[in-house]
Amino acid sequence: MPEDSAIKAFMTANRAEVKRMCITEYNEVKTLADERQEGRAEGRMEGTLATLLSLVRKGLLSEERAAEEAHMSVSEFQERAKLA
Repeated sequence: MPEDSAIKAFMTANRAEVKRMCITEYNEVKTLADERQEGRAEGRMEGTLATLLSLVRKGLLSEERAAEEAHMSVSEFQERAKLA
């Protein structure tokens, strides 16, 4: 396999999932349900971060408290806020 192939990069980046799928039987229904659940969790987290960021920008909540509510460090919260 060429060193710069896209498939190698994907398989390396997702090594645990690739290994799990190779070892166990692939179940499309379960896989899709798991992906939907992950997407919902990510969406909820993004909504929570947006709300916390809004409260911080309005001066109603400190960055420290917002980071605590988001279960992350202040620096991680600040970094995520820059992306919003």
